[in-house]
Amino acid sequence: ERAKVYAVDANSGVGLWSVVVDTHALARIVGAPVYYDGRLFVPVSSAEESAARNPQYACCTFRGGLAALDAATGKLLWKSHSIQDEPPPVRISSAGAQMHGPAGGAIWSAPTIDVQRRLIYVATGNSYTDVDADGSDAIVAFDLDTGERRWANQLTRGDNFATGWPKD
Repeated sequence: ERAKVYAVDANSGVGLWSVVVDTHALARIVGAPVYYDGRLFVPVSSAEESAARNPQYACCTFRGGLAALDAATGKLLWKSHSIQDEPPPVRISSAGAQMHGPAGGAIWSAPTIDVQRRLIYVATGNSYTDVDADGSDAIVAFDLDTGERRWANQLTRGDNFATGWPKD
């Protein structure tokens, strides 16, 4: 479980809680979580691009994520994705793998909180497939309280890092 968050007592070093914020097998947390008003906001990324180099891999189903946790208990308050819809099957590759899309939009860095507007902003990475996604290569704003995706401003369209995506 690579997308797991841990809370540790700073004085004793004793673990307080842990929670998985994304169940995708290749999900990772690489950006720093941000604390605000009793909540911990955790950005979620993945290593799916590397797995996609295997022609047998059914690419790609990961969608960048942002989770809000109760900092005291670890309870998941909400989770949202930079690419909103689950990636449907698109086609079968020449190697026989089921291909999906859109996917990607990983969140690699710490989010930014806008207290006045009650929004939290994230910067997302590229698309993992050749199926366009407005939540990749974008600044995405989520409602601070509910996690609802408010808007996305895609800065680079067509940035599809489809290393494992067969061009057949």
